[in-house]
Amino acid sequence: MGFFSRIWEWLLSLFWNKEMSITILGLSNAGKSTLIRALMGKPTEDVVPTIGVETNTFTKGRVQIKAWDIGGHKQFQFLWPTYCQNANAILYILDAADEEAIAESIIQLHNLAKDESVGKVPILICGNKEDLKDALPAAKLIERLRLSEIEGHDVALFTISAKEKTHLDSVVNWLVEHA
Repeated sequence: MGFFSRIWEWLLSLFWNKEMSITILGLSNAGKSTLIRALMGKPTEDVVPTIGVETNTFTKGRVQIKAWDIGGHKQFQFLWPTYCQNANAILYILDAADEEAIAESIIQLHNLAKDESVGKVPILICGNKEDLKDALPAAKLIERLRLSEIEGHDVALFTISAKEKTHLDSVVNWLVEHA
């Protein structure tokens, strides 16, 4: 990139940068922390699961994203609505190859969407681990999760592999649109 291009980019950033806050939710072992590391461009091997709450900030394009990674263990799930209240978007990560996790996610997603304290925050569901042979494709996940029944929220679903860093551009584009 040339000198003048860098100056132009810097000048634009002074006027058009946006900030957004996202809350990342999902059951244990869904890949939430791995997804954050992938979005930050960090290695995705040997990721330690979140205990409690962790925050990370990263920039994509002209958007600075503050991500609240909430642990998926049952003892932390009561915190989910609290961290969604002021978010620009919710990322719900689920293991698309785990039937039990999908069944539990139906309950968790619908309860979250109905919670008045959450408001009308947009929800992006990421069917993670699409690299596994048992992973359900997007159309099946949309049907199984009964996403058409969720009202009052802009809802979308993408299948991804946080570990392999596939289809993350769709996630980033969706986030930037909702900044």
